[in-house]
Amino acid sequence: MRYDATRSTLSLQHERRFSLAAANGQALKGYLQDTGRGPVGVFVHGFRSTCAGDKSLALAHSAALHGRSWLRFDLRGHGGSGGDFRDFRVSAALEDVLAVLDWCPPRPVVIIGSSLGGWLAVLAAEIRPERIAQLVLIAPAFNFLDEGFAALFSGRMGTWRARGEMTFDDPFAGGQFTMAYAVRADARRFDVMDRDLSLQCPVDIYHGEQDQVVSIGLSRRFAERVDAPGVVLHAMPGGDHRLIHAVPLILASLAQTWETYAGE
Repeated sequence: MRYDATRSTLSLQHERRFSLAAANGQALKGYLQDTGRGPVGVFVHGFRSTCAGDKSLALAHSAALHGRSWLRFDLRGHGGSGGDFRDFRVSAALEDVLAVLDWCPPRPVVIIGSSLGGWLAVLAAEIRPERIAQLVLIAPAFNFLDEGFAALFSGRMGTWRARGEMTFDDPFAGGQFTMAYAVRADARRFDVMDRDLSLQCPVDIYHGEQDQVVSIGLSRRFAERVDAPGVVLHAMPGGDHRLIHAVPLILASLAQTWETYAGE
């Protein structure tokens, strides 16, 4: 499945742009369509992605067609939000997600987190359990700086540590990005794989069996150890890290969630 942006012009006309201040005062920017009832879907994008990616737009388009409230936004240093990507930290990205949760309509929230966004979704659900009705994690990149990222750039970790900052070629989004080595120490504060983890909401995980960026083994380990009302891991045969073809299954899962809240 590939999202066709030309068909969304009409369906997303009820989105309104918003801008709110992050913890350091920089602007977080995104889009909200609010029906005034039912849960609010919040999409959290991945590392070096934006809320205008294929999965994000496909989900927003479906929400509009079915009259569901939906929010998508860019983390600081990404897309239209303020900040410099050089300053990226998992702690700052988590602050952004929490700021959006605190700002969005005061109803149950379903967080759909892609890659890095999946990791952030779990962290946010720990901190704001009263807000979260369900998590939908798409190839969640738990501890990615010490997992997939370190493996991808294994020959450069020592140089990165010694220099304190390094520029990398992005094999997925194209181009280059510069990041401080301090991001690794910051990220380790949010390890979810080597500690007891308890969530108060159901968790649906979608992960491609051929994911070369984040191993599906990470999701299997997470599903086995997390304490939650319900955890389902959907292993997608032939699926890569982007998992665009899994969107129809994700939409079906979300339809069941909204049905649960019908009439409330």
